[in-house]
Amino acid sequence: MRIALIVLASALVAVPAADAYKNPTRGRALVLQVSGMHRAKVTRNIVYKRTPRLRMDVYRPRGTRGPLPAVLLGGPPGFDKDTGQKIGWAQLIAASGMSAVAFETRSDNHLQAPQKPSRDVASAIAYVRSHAKRLGIDPNRLCTLGFSVGTAPWHLWATMREPQPWLRCNVVYYGPLDFRSPASTSTPPRRICTGSADGSRRCSSSRPAGTRR
Repeated sequence: MRIALIVLASALVAVPAADAYKNPTRGRALVLQVSGMHRAKVTRNIVYKRTPRLRMDVYRPRGTRGPLPAVLLGGPPGFDKDTGQKIGWAQLIAASGMSAVAFETRSDNHLQAPQKPSRDVASAIAYVRSHAKRLGIDPNRLCTLGFSVGTAPWHLWATMREPQPWLRCNVVYYGPLDFRSPASTSTPPRRICTGSADGSRRCSSSRPAGTRR
């Protein structure tokens, strides 16, 4: 009983109360909120791809100088860069001292057309790296973040086939990674790399379950 009380007390100290801060902008309904997160400096509607026309918003913490590591947040129609989900996450990332890039992608047509959104992710990453100085982003410290079937796992499809050292992480929230549908029969093998404490890197190729070799 005493141990349980100590754990509960620690949790209450570690997690701020929901009423501690209320973000006044869209995306305010977040489990975790950081005071002042809505004050992020935002450069909006940067066209990163002209055919089709796709845009991105870049968030930075105010008052910072120099290049920052960046997290790229993709999204299909209906859950795009202007939704509360993307705004809230981008604000939270900026308030944590990094840059966030919320960008548009084309639809995958219910998992039937991975090429389009994955190419959009690749284009967004390429744009950020080639315009890193102007955007205030460190091109050698990038991460991708995808949500559900809308963006995950296509950002993995776009980045893990040929892993690059400047892509430091890929994050997937509740995304499908084991396809068992006709759409998966043409899915190329994934190259998965793991690192160890001594700096070595080991890579292997694998295909999602249910795909043809």
